[in-house]
Amino acid sequence: MDRISSLPKGILHDILGRLPDKDAAKTCVLSKSWRETWFSFPILSICSKNFLSFHGLPLSTENSLWLGKFDIFIEYVSKRLMRLRDQHLTIKEVKLDLSFIIEPRQVDHHIDQWIQIAIESGVQVLELSLTGGSTGN
Repeated sequence: MDRISSLPKGILHDILGRLPDKDAAKTCVLSKSWRETWFSFPILSICSKNFLSFHGLPLSTENSLWLGKFDIFIEYVSKRLMRLRDQHLTIKEVKLDLSFIIEPRQVDHHIDQWIQIAIESGVQVLELSLTGGSTGN
């Protein structure tokens, strides 16, 4: 085990908090310790575009590839929030950019659930970005 991985979770979370979001997310592949650190990181910054964008493919709720990615996105956000709640960890920030959602009504009940989980977990900052059907371009 490397020396950094053996640092207390609070310090590791501070390190993740200083990284750009994409780089912080990439740390979960470094080791089991970093994966556990990522999944207990109390700052969630999730952009739907990272899950749902396709180069050259039209966005459509009738596209099975898009629908599969959409399901993965919903499951990822839900699992991250529930994992923090189940571990009784305070969530510092939740930033959700849902601008790549074709039909915002598709996620209404999920958004309600995510906000409820965040509130139950003592969220300090909650940011939602909705554009009402924009393709994110």
